[in-house]
Amino acid sequence: MRIKTISIYDGTVDRDAVKSLLGESTIMVLDMDAIQHHTLNVSEYTYLSHFFSIVVVNLARKLNDLIDSIMAGSSMVVISPWVKERVLRDFLDVSENVVMPYVNVALLHVYQDMGGQYYLVEYPIDKPFKTAFYLGVPPDDTYTQVDGFPDSVKNIIFRDSANK
Repeated sequence: MRIKTISIYDGTVDRDAVKSLLGESTIMVLDMDAIQHHTLNVSEYTYLSHFFSIVVVNLARKLNDLIDSIMAGSSMVVISPWVKERVLRDFLDVSENVVMPYVNVALLHVYQDMGGQYYLVEYPIDKPFKTAFYLGVPPDDTYTQVDGFPDSVKNIIFRDSANK
């Protein structure tokens, strides 16, 4: 399976980009305002959820971020790989549709022990998963390939965040 990406900048998504994706069942939404400034664009999630099943990358850090994202129509939410264990437990108490970036090994163990099954990955992983969103060309069809995921966002998630 493959999914395409679309980005939200300055509180809005490009409507022409939305039109170009019509016919897709699922898309990945990169909320750049949330990623860079911790400001969620839930009204845009609601708009997009009328056309697609959406996987929102907003790097949720607080329980309210997750709840607001789900209430606005997100089917899955990619969270910060550096949330506190207590917050991760709260997230998974609210929804199983929490996607964990494959970065923080200690937190990944907690995530898996609590039943987490959804990952955002850059390389093959040795953990069982229900869905692993693969940024690049996946090694096999057990992964979901994500098309159009910008390197700048990969760096924020997988490299810059490793220094936190």
